[in-house]
Amino acid sequence: AAVATKPKLLIADEPTSSLDIESQEATLDLFKTIQNEFYTSILLITHDLNLAKNFCEKITVMYAGKTIESMRKTAYSNSFHPYTQHLLDSKPTLKSSKEIPLFTLEQRSAKVSPNHHCPFVFRCPKAMNICVKNCPVQYNLNDHHQVSCFLAQAPIFEDILS
Repeated sequence: AAVATKPKLLIADEPTSSLDIESQEATLDLFKTIQNEFYTSILLITHDLNLAKNFCEKITVMYAGKTIESMRKTAYSNSFHPYTQHLLDSKPTLKSSKEIPLFTLEQRSAKVSPNHHCPFVFRCPKAMNICVKNCPVQYNLNDHHQVSCFLAQAPIFEDILS
């Protein structure tokens, strides 16, 4: 019934989060069928970056309601933002389902406004002073990879980005 009108966009919010592996695969196969038959774009909202990597052409990572990294599937292995890296590092494996804790900084100033600093600054292991004072803008690492992080502009990373 949802595809009877041949939608141009299908929004799927955590469609596989409570499903077993077999049901997850069936759901994704259905999405691929809908996508191919009706030329439907699918906005997949998920916390599972591996699912996103295997299903999506473009991945956007958000934190506190802000886009912090956006990349094509081909740039996935070169994720840059510390939060994206945390999400990738914290995926459970057969050896360990232990979650990797986020580093937490004490708030450096009670006067800091959330609109004037990086949303991830107080949980970021690589936070710099500029992260508390300013909100980063989107920086193009290349044509297919954007990140909102001052680290991308730091001179010490210049050889990594070229």
